[in-house]
Parts: sequence; C-alpha cells; structure tokens
Amino acid sequence: MAARPDFKVAGIREIQKSIKYSLKSLLEKKIYEQGASYLFDMQGQEIKRHGADGVAIFLGMQDHTADAVKGLEDFDLGLVDEANALSATSVKKLTPTFRKQGSELWFAWNPDNELDAVDRFFADNDGHEDFTVVDVNISDNPFVSDTAWSEYEREKVRADAAKARISASRAVGEEPAPADLAILDIFTHVWLGGYDSRSQRIVFHNWRLGEVMVPDNAVWFYGVDWGFASDPLAGNRFCLPDYDAAIREKRPPKLYITHEINGVGIRNEDLVDKISELPGVAKWPSYADNARPELIDQCRRNGLPRMRAAKKGKGSVEDGYSFLQSMDIIIHPRCTNTVQEFKTHSYKVIKHTGEILTVPEDKDNHHIDDIRYAVEGLHRKGKLIAIETVKPERRRDYGTDDDYEAETSWKVM
Repeated sequence: MAARPDFKVAGIREIQKSIKYSLKSLLEKKIYEQGASYLFDMQGQEIKRHGADGVAIFLGMQDHTADAVKGLEDFDLGLVDEANALSATSVKKLTPTFRKQGSELWFAWNPDNELDAVDRFFADNDGHEDFTVVDVNISDNPFVSDTAWSEYEREKVRADAAKARISASRAVGEEPAPADLAILDIFTHVWLGGYDSRSQRIVFHNWRLGEVMVPDNAVWFYGVDWGFASDPLAGNRFCLPDYDAAIREKRPPKLYITHEINGVGIRNEDLVDKISELPGVAKWPSYADNARPELIDQCRRNGLPRMRAAKKGKGSVEDGYSFLQSMDIIIHPRCTNTVQEFKTHSYKVIKHTGEILTVPEDKDNHHIDDIRYAVEGLHRKGKLIAIETVKPERRRDYGTDDDYEAETSWKVM
C-alpha cells in the first residue's frame, strides 16, 4: 500500500468477534515500525492510504453473505488468518470473489486436521500452477526470540526422549506409554506444524471408512440434532447389518452410517426438505433433540410423521457413548462431516497439567449427538439389547416425562 497507493487489502477470518481480534493491530504495528504512519489514515475499522484509493478492511466470513463478499472483487489481496478455522462454505465464497487481474489469496494457518477445508482445498489442487504451499516452522524464522527458541529446544529434548522410549517399547512388542505418545503428538503439532492427532484424547477409535452390503430387510435408524447460530443442523441414517451374526460370534456388531445432512442457517420452513434428503426418513422412526419440541411438531405435521423426541436426561450421554464405543463403526466416505467429528471429538484436558479427563468436550459432536439420540432404544445403560424387541414406547426414559405427545402438546401450545 505504501508503494502502490491504490492497493486494496482484505484481512479475513472465519469468525471476527471485534476489530481487535483482526489483523488490523498487527498491520498498524508494522506501519509504525517501518516509519510509514504518515502515509496512512488509521481509522476505527479501516486503514486508508492518504491521497489515494488504497484501503485495508477486516471482516469475518460468518458475518457476511455471499452478496456482501462479492464487494471484494476489485481487491488486490486477501489475507486469510487462522485459515484452519475456515469452513468449506467460506472457501467456496472466497475463491471466485477475488477476480481482479493479478489478485491473490494468501492463507496462513497452523495445521490442525487434514480434513479441514483449507487443507482439502490445497490438497485437491496440489501441483496446479495457481497454488503454492510454503511450510514454515520456528527454524525458518530469523526473527525468533531467544525465549521462544529456548522453549523449543527444551520441548525437543522431551520429545526426542519420548520418541526413543516409544521405539524401545515397540521393538519388544509392547504398547508405548500413552504419556510418551502424547508428548510426541503435542511437540509435532505445536512446534513442527504436524496435524493434531490427539491420539490419547480422541473419544472414538473404533471407526473406519468403508462401504457395507446392507441386507434388504435392514432396520434403519435416523437421528437429528437441531442447528443454532453457527452450529449446523445435523442428521444421519444408519443400520446394524450384521447384528445376529455378531451376537452368535461374540464380536462387536457393525454400525454402518450411510448418509448425512449438514447445514448452517437452515430456515425453519426448510427443515423438512433438508431432513428429507436422508433416504427413507419419512417411512421410519426418527429421533431428534427434545430441546426444540416446536420443531419436532412442525416436522411431524409437514411430512415426517414418525419423528419423535429423544429423552436424553441424566446418564444418557455416558450410556450413549459407551454403546457407540462398543460397536464396529463403518462410515461411508460421502459422510464427510460425520467423519470429521469421529476423527476429532476429544476428551477434555486440564491445561496446566495435561491430564486427560473422562468428560468429552462439547464440540465436534453434532452428528455424534444425533446418532446417540437414535440409539437410545437399542441399549440399556450402554449394553446392546435385541433389535427386534425395540419399540418407540419401550425406549429408556432418561427424563421425567411419561409420554412424548403429552410432553410436547403443552410446550407447543
């Protein structure tokens, strides 16, 4: 902007709660360090170039519609900070927006998960002449402080020792200590830019991608978790295709997840259409979060007559997780959001000690929740019961309401 007075820059994040969380303060700091403040008018929300059209603006993608983002089409540069938090929808909005000749989009992020939208975006375009990926670690930074470098070297010693112990354990056929795996995982993610595997924190290890032949007489289960604000509407269809054989052979039954729906900002009048994207959902019982009885009633009256409220209540989360952890879960590759949750849903950690708790974090769990609602009637305190005996009226009552219809009627009224 100093050299090209009409240059326009957009500082972008997925969520920008206020201007102080944007790139603005960083750019202002650099302007003062370069002794260039006389060239700029640093206003409350923007940085303008004196005597020209150059400007730097700052925005959060979730606060802007597609039409609003189109206003960036004559900008020269988009600086996307913390791009690992960028949604797939935001990536789709941004890429066709910067269309000025010679314009560029720069994404900066600490890698978190290979399924994150920005990672998939660059992986899908690997080798294309319009895409460049630059990996930068602390060892590439000529301006790193002595304090940061000292901390890096201290953590590297710990990680190298943990790696040696892991190798020694595996050499004699033993499982490495969870603490050593955690030390190596954290060092690789924080200091070397590796993905956050969080191997010891992950709730579900009993899942895999794949496809399963489903018998014609399969019993289908459906669950729905209502979206709110930035949380998505989530839904899944699944079945237990080999239950009888698994019981006879004393092995975990397969739980095969075939379809999902996922959408943020779905209008209430569009809920039924969105949920109906799950094949057969109108013909089978489905179970939804009981926190929104008015939405359940709306769906029942507009094409989904067999939708019911999940009971939830005390103990339902623990029982549901215990049940799901006892299954052999196969997820169809098209269920990308469900895969992401099973891959990342983690237990809480005490920050100052690193101790892993037995309580799951309340995030990355929308599809997991809807599946949990749908399986309430398949288990008693996490233990599988026979599918043929499961009827809606026999589902375990985690709450205090005796009947769904009685529960919802007064609330809806």
